[in-house]
Amino acid sequence: MQAAWFDDLIRLVLTRTGIVIREQDSPLLSKEIEILSSKQLGLTPTELLMSLHQSKTESSKVWRELLALLTVGESYFFRDQGQFSLLRDHILPELIAHNSESRRLRIWSAACSSGEEAYSMAILLSQLLPVLAAGQKWDITIVASDINQAVLDKARAGIYSAWSFRRVDPAVKEMYFTKQGDGWKLNQDIQNMVHFCYGNLQEDQYPSLASALHNFDLIICRNVFIYFQAETVNHIASKLAACLNEPGYLIAGHGELGLRGIKGLETTSLDNLVVYKKGNTAPTLIVRPAIFKSAPPAIIPIPAATPILIAKAIKSVPVFAKLLQDAKTLANQGQYDMAAHHCQQAIDINQDSPQPHFVLAQIAEVQGNRQESKIILKKALYLDHEFLPAYVELFNIYIQEDNKKLAEKMLDSALQIVRSLPGHTPIHLYEETSASELLILLEKFQTRL
Repeated sequence: MQAAWFDDLIRLVLTRTGIVIREQDSPLLSKEIEILSSKQLGLTPTELLMSLHQSKTESSKVWRELLALLTVGESYFFRDQGQFSLLRDHILPELIAHNSESRRLRIWSAACSSGEEAYSMAILLSQLLPVLAAGQKWDITIVASDINQAVLDKARAGIYSAWSFRRVDPAVKEMYFTKQGDGWKLNQDIQNMVHFCYGNLQEDQYPSLASALHNFDLIICRNVFIYFQAETVNHIASKLAACLNEPGYLIAGHGELGLRGIKGLETTSLDNLVVYKKGNTAPTLIVRPAIFKSAPPAIIPIPAATPILIAKAIKSVPVFAKLLQDAKTLANQGQYDMAAHHCQQAIDINQDSPQPHFVLAQIAEVQGNRQESKIILKKALYLDHEFLPAYVELFNIYIQEDNKKLAEKMLDSALQIVRSLPGHTPIHLYEETSASELLILLEKFQTRL
């Protein structure tokens, strides 16, 4: 049984920060907080709780130490190649063109952790602007905020270990960083592009002229909403939307939902990735409805722009992969008959792969044939009983059909697969989501059933 002080602390953390402490994490976390309280702060747990109640999250030592314990996260440069490709090829060129007269661009990296994401944006802009806006001087503002003061200190120092470069082209590291001791120091001109500040997404008031949190063209808030309750997500997303210019973009993580129906935000699919756009301004890009569509708020969408995973070794792998990719592209263009034909050709090459069956199921679903979609998804699971997307899609369907029993069964199967993986394992079907992050999402859905 948990101590009364810990139950009170959980409620206080939720109220002040929006962070949900999972029940399965409570026993270990309770012990860690007791150690933190006695050895680092010289307080009993009850005294710690009283101090937390009486102090501000931004300025007090007790909150600083507790939040450092609760929000320890890791990041790296250019995390999520798919989203950074989308920024480089589509979103940033559009925003630069739209703002060509004012020559101003404002970006917010919300919950920036140790700064790799914000600095990646700065590097990307330093590469894009000389090409897209030759001879023009631009006023670039990149604000990066986080509730964890310790990671902000690291971000401001701009020194990173080799682990932060694990997905980075060595040429980029050589161009923008200088070896310093055991780490790499970011060039000062890139550092100067980013302003780091404390930010509590739950408590802070924004838009706010006083804090510079206003009138952004782009807000990136990734791998944050998964730690919040649905009502907190809606509350924060509404405030973020109010901070965007028109047109402006909000980018969340792949598995993060709850943003549908937020006033002022439109769900948009670009290169099969879901982003959110402010206002009704027609985009300058051609945006087609993706067959790998956003799911209802309680469901995880399956991104389409993921590497092709083939269950078993096959002949003519390039042909199979191209047929499958072409099928996805045709489906996203609304050419469903041609897409289905490519899927059938892929099946003829490799009858053991669940991948083309999954695409066929998505086509059936978008055409309103849910029963056929279920049959095809079950065929995919017959071919590979650990094919995660089929379980998630069937969970999605059964939720829409209000079939709680079968929805629970599909979710349990998905959870069993994810729990068998080490927490740091990348879930390739969900781009850069790790097994531990996906587990949090699935367990949240489980509590809502």
